[in-house]
Amino acid sequence: ILTSLRTLLVEDQAESIVCVPYFLSPGRHATEDVPNLIEEAKSVLEKEGLLGERNGNDEGRVQVRVSNALGSHLESMMSAVDDLVEWTLNGEG
Repeated sequence: ILTSLRTLLVEDQAESIVCVPYFLSPGRHATEDVPNLIEEAKSVLEKEGLLGERNGNDEGRVQVRVSNALGSHLESMMSAVDDLVEWTLNGEG
């Protein structure tokens, strides 16, 4: 996580980052472990000066946010499953 965030900041010059835990269910790894790892990485990047102010003001500060796990939105997941079934039945998938 730290390496990926650093790459996004340094090489890609990202101005805003949203981390989406990609898990099919909102278990402990998705809801606690990964968000904690992201917070730890943010702390390191702040100490390295990569998340500090840009252009001398806080408005230029890079935001690193964490969304809920993909699997925490059951309705969206079921819709995706329905689409996959429909595509398969129509010979598209």
